[in-house]
Amino acid sequence: MATLNLFSITNKYSGFQFETTDTVILIDIYRATSTIVTAFGNGVKEIIPCVEIEQVSKIKNKNNEILGACERNGKKIDGMDFDNSPVSFNNANIADKIIAISTTNCTKAIEIAKNTKEIIFASFLNLDAVCNYITDNVESIERCVILCAGNKKKESEEDNLFASELIFTLNKGIDLIMDERSFQLFSEREEIPFALEKLINSTHAKRLISLEKRKDIDFSLIFNKFDCVPIYANHSIKKK
Repeated sequence: MATLNLFSITNKYSGFQFETTDTVILIDIYRATSTIVTAFGNGVKEIIPCVEIEQVSKIKNKNNEILGACERNGKKIDGMDFDNSPVSFNNANIADKIIAISTTNCTKAIEIAKNTKEIIFASFLNLDAVCNYITDNVESIERCVILCAGNKKKESEEDNLFASELIFTLNKGIDLIMDERSFQLFSEREEIPFALEKLINSTHAKRLISLEKRKDIDFSLIFNKFDCVPIYANHSIKKK
């Protein structure tokens, strides 16, 4: 059985030192990685992540064929085509489109890890696809780092619970050499019904519900709806 060195970062501001050879698995269940996976599942050609809203506006102004998707604190930014909602991207007319996106947490996490070999976007929606990609390419991965985007400067319960499920699934086909945090997440993994109950009642979920985003929560918790692996490299996200 192949082996894989696995590290887990549940606070993106921890000061962890990324290497240029790292393969990073980025998690932001509510909602950015779920949204990005859904966009590619509906035929998007490319996504350009931007830290600031102004960057998205500049890109749109230069090319009016590019769509803009921006939110801050769960709310859509005026003048943009989309917010950060997986539901809004599902079944949307976005095939072969390019989207510039900026979110509260995820695009900042991308910025922190942007100089690595690749950043893979993971969610419940593409869990098996991500695990299959890692398994198929394990021999070429020097170190795999799970990066949870969290909520602002705090950890998010839903990101950590998904990380536990991801590690549990990877461990079925790969001999994982885990750091302390990865082993802790693996050990804390709960059976799906109990985990889903926590996910629906997490602090972040309750805030989204207060913003009338319950549909996003339910959609983000669907397992393996899409067979795609979005990957960031060379300043943009494309599907493998």
